[in-house]
Amino acid sequence: MAKFVYEMQNILDLKEQMQVQAEQAFGAAVKVVSEKEEDLLNLRKKKLDYEAKYRKASNGTVNIRDLNDYNNAITNINSLIKAKLVELDVANKNLELAREKLDNAMKEKKTYENLKESAFEEFKALLAKEESKEIDELVSYTYSTKSK
Repeated sequence: MAKFVYEMQNILDLKEQMQVQAEQAFGAAVKVVSEKEEDLLNLRKKKLDYEAKYRKASNGTVNIRDLNDYNNAITNINSLIKAKLVELDVANKNLELAREKLDNAMKEKKTYENLKESAFEEFKALLAKEESKEIDELVSYTYSTKSK
């Protein structure tokens, strides 16, 4: 019995490796985005905390030094939040690029898998044709030897 050998198996293997790499890159991009979102959330919590401290310090006896410190802290956190928003935007763009690369890698792999399936179907059809030919020859031989 003949054995099926796919001529482009090395390309299919390469496409599978590319898909695995794209999946890993996508996972890393997701992780980066979640870390940036968590950092942003923590900064916003700190900002709320400083704002609460500022409001508390402005009630009752007023200490100008504390108010200035809290105001400066809020200003610094606002600038950090803006920077984190930019970083988050960049991370989201990288995530989208990683998603597109993963989609492309999956499509390419699927294309080569379909080509392999088609080649295997052709191989099976060729085997069936050869088997039919052998059976016809066997029947012809058997019939010709019986008639003699």
